[in-house]
Amino acid sequence: MATLAIDGVGWVNDRVTSVRWGSFDQSTNGWTAPTSIVDVH
Repeated sequence: MATLAIDGVGWVNDRVTSVRWGSFDQSTNGWTAPTSIVDVH
């Protein structure tokens, strides 16, 4: 079973600017697909 996971966070002046996220499979301890970096508005 895959779950949504946040792998990294970008910060500027105490504000989250971007996150890297993807689908993570806990049974294999690996990403099910490449992660994506998205901006936070």
